[in-house]
Amino acid sequence: MLPALLTLLGTVAALTSGPNATLAVNTQGTLGTLTVKDDAQVRWSVTTQGLACITSTSFSPDGHFLLAVADGCGYVQLWDARSGKRLHTYLAPQDRLLAAAFTPDSRRFLLNYIPGENHTGFDTRSGFTWPWNESSLWSVQTGKRVAVMTGSAGASIYLKNVSFSGDGRRMVVTDGEGPASVWNAVNGAFIRTLPRLGGRGATKASLNQDGSRGTVTFVDGVTATFDMKTGALKSRTSP
Repeated sequence: MLPALLTLLGTVAALTSGPNATLAVNTQGTLGTLTVKDDAQVRWSVTTQGLACITSTSFSPDGHFLLAVADGCGYVQLWDARSGKRLHTYLAPQDRLLAAAFTPDSRRFLLNYIPGENHTGFDTRSGFTWPWNESSLWSVQTGKRVAVMTGSAGASIYLKNVSFSGDGRRMVVTDGEGPASVWNAVNGAFIRTLPRLGGRGATKASLNQDGSRGTVTFVDGVTATFDMKTGALKSRTSP
């Protein structure tokens, strides 16, 4: 048992999948069907109760893996997109598993979920005390958690919006209400928050190749460029 998410293993019939696969999920009663295609050709298709709650999906940048998130049912599945093998199912202590995203090198993935029981911050299943939202990095190879993102007061934790630098070493997250926050995408360490111009929330952000510069868009449409090393404002453009 992992200290954060409980891990179950499962497999399906081994078939093949190409890197340009697309996804379709159909629900029949309590069963869900996961179909992976390369253009119009079906590579593999699986029907199981474990797919009935899927709310979002994403392929790894290299096309080798697939994350299927079941927000509201509290789990995310990691699939081998080439063979059709389900590698892991991660069960959150609560029913909300908000988002998941691969890092650019496809070696790790980022999860955000609401932990604890009844949002009290304590999970009676494991006896583990949780933060309100736990964002964490997980290894694709081992299936284990490698880091928990713990920020400072006012820092945005990964909810749904994340952007990585081209080299995959940094990431910036936004939630539409708070400031953009910059993190180490390898070990999950908090780096800094960026200024909220006029107190406005940040809706989206992006980083350049080495993560030294970033662009942030705010709720009113203002776009600003920041020096990621210092957090200093470099330029600002109004809508």
